[in-house]
Amino acid sequence: MEYFIISQDKSLEDHLITFEGLIAANSTLEVTTDQADSIKDLTVVFVNGDENRVCPDFIERPVLLVSDTLKKVISMYDEHVIFKCAVLTNIKMETQSTYWLMLVDRLDCLSDQTVFDKAGRIQHIVIDLEKTRGHAAFRIKGIDETMLVINLDITESILRRDLFGMKIEKVETYSRRLSL
Repeated sequence: MEYFIISQDKSLEDHLITFEGLIAANSTLEVTTDQADSIKDLTVVFVNGDENRVCPDFIERPVLLVSDTLKKVISMYDEHVIFKCAVLTNIKMETQSTYWLMLVDRLDCLSDQTVFDKAGRIQHIVIDLEKTRGHAAFRIKGIDETMLVINLDITESILRRDLFGMKIEKVETYSRRLSL
């Protein structure tokens, strides 16, 4: 199985909607499945922006939000991910968009082939395939970064749809099993 890191397209930074009451969102607030019961099933989130501002299918900050279409794709392949509805409401533009807060756990899946620098920061990720069985979307345990990893099935489904605002990069994988 192949895996990919999905991230928000940085070229959109100056054209994104902004979240009301939030001056800057430079990092991602991580929400995991064990917090699901403490989060409302439906939340209205007020956003700002005019007709020149975009709302991509993948929003990384301040929390991981995915469009309705992207949620449906991920849901087809991974039953472990929990979604909570977030209606992005722009009062000025009189618009509402359905997005989903994505609650995903960290998986202990780093291979011993992973390379860290002297300060302990990740230099080169290698995922151990034996540790990812049954998971199509996850974060990586043991690193500071909050990156989202998706499998090939999700990646191919995304590429077949007219989704925008994300960057997808392949991650190296490792398996102890010898293939014939």
